[in-house]
Amino acid sequence: MIKVDYYAYGCPVNKYEVLQIVSHLLHGKEPVIPNHPVCVECKRRETICRFDVGDYCLGQVARAGCGAPCPADGIPCEACRGFVDKPNQESLTKVLAKRAGMPKGWAEAKTRMFTANQRGDAK
Repeated sequence: MIKVDYYAYGCPVNKYEVLQIVSHLLHGKEPVIPNHPVCVECKRRETICRFDVGDYCLGQVARAGCGAPCPADGIPCEACRGFVDKPNQESLTKVLAKRAGMPKGWAEAKTRMFTANQRGDAK
């Protein structure tokens, strides 16, 4: 088994974040790995919330660091960087069902999309 010290999240990873991680390591600094939701980046960009336009979004539990380009372009966040540490997936399911009108089963499936192994659903 190989020990991993830092993750560059994303699919694909953000090349600027990888460069920042490497730069920090070369300069003896601790890399900054975002652990706040994409919603924070949307607020910084003054992006209209996808829920406010009748859409869905996983940004409330998705790990930031991407700059939130998808919601800014009118595309719901799919949490391609995974979820923040300790996401409230039960609350996300409720929000997706209530605000986005998703059937409960679909909302539950969305909360497992990138986190199945963390929850023990996949072996």
